[in-house]
Amino acid sequence: MNVHDMLQDVHRATIKADKIKRLRDHDSPELRALIKSSYDPNIEWFIPEGEVPYTPNTEKTGHVKLMTKISQIEKLVCNHSTKMGVSDTTAQFKREKMFIDILESLDEKEAEVLIAAKDKTIHRKYVISDNVVREAFGWTKDYVREPEKGGSKTWAP
Repeated sequence: MNVHDMLQDVHRATIKADKIKRLRDHDSPELRALIKSSYDPNIEWFIPEGEVPYTPNTEKTGHVKLMTKISQIEKLVCNHSTKMGVSDTTAQFKREKMFIDILESLDEKEAEVLIAAKDKTIHRKYVISDNVVREAFGWTKDYVREPEKGGSKTWAP
C-alpha cells in the first residue's frame, strides 16, 4: 500500500476514533515523518510553496515508493524547534533539483502527497485534522511524543 492509499483510507473514515485507528494501523516512522513535515509549524520546507515544474511519472510500473525517500526528504526541511537542518548550506537549486528528481521517481499520486506535505496541505487534501494525527501518534501540541512515565519528551516522530 502506498502513502496515498493509506491517507485515502484514513480520509474515508467518518468518525474520529476510526481515523485514529486507521492511522495507527498504517503507522511507521516514515509516515510519521511525512505527516509531521506537513502539520508541525516548526518544520519549514526549503522548497517554495506552490506548483512544482516536474513531469509526473504516469508509467504503470517502475516507481519508487515515497516511504523509501524519507531520508532524502529530511534534507529538504528545517526543524526550528530542534535546530535540525537550520545550518544547512546546500544550494537552493540543488535542493529543488533533488525534490524534482524525487517527484519524478514516484507514482503520480504519491508525488501529489509529497507536494501536499511541502505545502502543508495534507489536512485539506485528505481531511485529517491535527488533533487526529496528534492523538494517533501520541504527540503533544508541539508534535513531540508524550513523555512516558518517568521519561522525557523525545524529538523523534
